[in-house]
Amino acid sequence: MPGARYRERLDRLDGGRPGGSEWSGPGDPVVDLRLAMLARKRSTPVRLRDERRIADSVFRTVQVRLDLEELRLSRDGVELESD
Repeated sequence: MPGARYRERLDRLDGGRPGGSEWSGPGDPVVDLRLAMLARKRSTPVRLRDERRIADSVFRTVQVRLDLEELRLSRDGVELESD
């Protein structure tokens, strides 16, 4: 069931914290730690690309996913408007 998979993934991204749908934002120690971990995660695909162990297309896909996670973590509570 797609809805259940989506909820499970959101729970995992929220760290399983109660009230995970509430935004904690920058300054929260958990958010700050996760942002620091993202910086570390970025170094591996860069190294693999530089060593020519992954294709540029794979590198870009990984970078986009990391960018989206960083955006989700670092936003300041303002909801993004859709067109």
